Amino acid sequence: MKNVLKQLFRGDVILWIVFLLLCVISVIEMYSSSSQLVYSAYRKAGTFYSPIVEHLRFLIIGIVLAWTCQWIPLKIIRFGGYLLLIVSIVLLIVTLISGQSANEASRWLTIFGYSLQPSEFAKLAVIIVVADLISRIKEKKTDEKRIFWIMIAIVAVVCLLIFPENLSTAAMLFAVTFIMMFVGQISWKYIFLVLGIIVFLLAFLVLLINVVPENHRPAFLKRASTWENRILNHGSDENKYVFGDIKVTKQLFITSNTPTGQTTVEIPNNQSIEAGSLVSVHLEVAVDREMWNIHIQDTLVAGTKYADVIAGYKHQNGTAYNESISDSAINFVFEHIAKGIYNFEYNLQTNATVALSNKSPDIYSAYVITDENRQSQRGKIAIAKGGLLGVGPGNSEQRNVLPGAFSDFIFAIIIEETGLALGLFIMLLYLVLLFRAGAIATQSRTVFLSVSCIGLALMIVVQAFVHMAVATGLGPITGQPLPLISRGGTSIIVTCIYFGIIFSATRSIKAEKTKEKLKSEEPVITIEEE
Repeated sequence: MKNVLKQLFRGDVILWIVFLLLCVISVIEMYSSSSQLVYSAYRKAGTFYSPIVEHLRFLIIGIVLAWTCQWIPLKIIRFGGYLLLIVSIVLLIVTLISGQSANEASRWLTIFGYSLQPSEFAKLAVIIVVADLISRIKEKKTDEKRIFWIMIAIVAVVCLLIFPENLSTAAMLFAVTFIMMFVGQISWKYIFLVLGIIVFLLAFLVLLINVVPENHRPAFLKRASTWENRILNHGSDENKYVFGDIKVTKQLFITSNTPTGQTTVEIPNNQSIEAGSLVSVHLEVAVDREMWNIHIQDTLVAGTKYADVIAGYKHQNGTAYNESISDSAINFVFEHIAKGIYNFEYNLQTNATVALSNKSPDIYSAYVITDENRQSQRGKIAIAKGGLLGVGPGNSEQRNVLPGAFSDFIFAIIIEETGLALGLFIMLLYLVLLFRAGAIATQSRTVFLSVSCIGLALMIVVQAFVHMAVATGLGPITGQPLPLISRGGTSIIVTCIYFGIIFSATRSIKAEKTKEKLKSEEPVITIEEE
């Protein structure tokens, strides 16, 4: 059985394990995070399973392609890279002209009823072609200057075609190809020259965005405002809400005994209250929209103490909150509160004659979820709820309200359901892929094999960590899926091809080593002269 598996799976064993583990995690998490898709599918077709069946179909196709690619000779892969590059450039141009709009960008193209993302194929083609051109410089001693500028022209054309609709993808592709050039030991003078040109162009672009009014900008800068807002506002305190839209009013009531029984009357502001009186404090909290992490503090007046000694997690008026009492104040903390008006009450005991004020309590924090910050805020909430071990698979709350829960923010749902433990394990899998690809590259005697392995692994890992940074709030929103795990047929299939090419490279290395071993073991025959 072991020999059969070795014959079927010729690539690196560790990378096959990483690949299959990511596929298994993908099935589980897609099934769990696709509640919005399931609801939509049920309304349209009366079935709950079409989203996960579709995802499984793409995964199976991808696994078959990865297994098939391991048998393809590297010569065919190199030649195929150039054909794919030409097709990708044509598709990118068509996408810019008549592509489907998603998240304010035309990134999708429909062919024979199937949607695909040409930028995914373009990334694969560029990595293969760049690796081939670098190998031509180093192995065939071709004119380095001429080949280098051909490489830059190819990368520039593809990145410029991707750039107007997907800045993050263009930036990642550019960065990965330059790292490949460093690995391939291209002359530093050429690399720094191009970097200087890029810095100049970026400075000019920023100047253009800030000087030219939005309605007069050229077509390729139509999404410049989106990029600017995401980059500049990330990490700022923009989500802290203006307290004018959350209003807290305070009323004071005193209960006294009369000949007709007990009566409760409102206390006018700053009226003196005798010692030993029981004062009821009523707080009305009016919220004009859904908010999170609200902290309200009512300061204790000298000469009073709290009659209520029980505090902690409470439910009242249809919402949950935490009430805490100190020597100087009472605090109300709401993790979440929906739009509406809420009433809360607590009692004070006077131990001296005091004048009480109905001044509104202080609001120390209040965060609102808007259309602009919905994804980032919901993602942070999901991660905060997950903790170390999570709330359990299938128990996510944010998957129902987080846009992109099954794609751009699936890592946040993974942490909410399975905690930081699985999140770190997934990070480890991607790092193993990178380190293993690096080890494979050092074992190869061909430049193409080494550079292509590094480039393909880097593209997967960089995209994965960009996705994780976005989901955890460490980076601006980019719309990058988590490779092999997020929903997206084109992304899954192309990522599987990445793995397949790396498997092909490891198969070639094993074949080289076997050939050298057999050659070294050949008997040496000597003929003695008489």
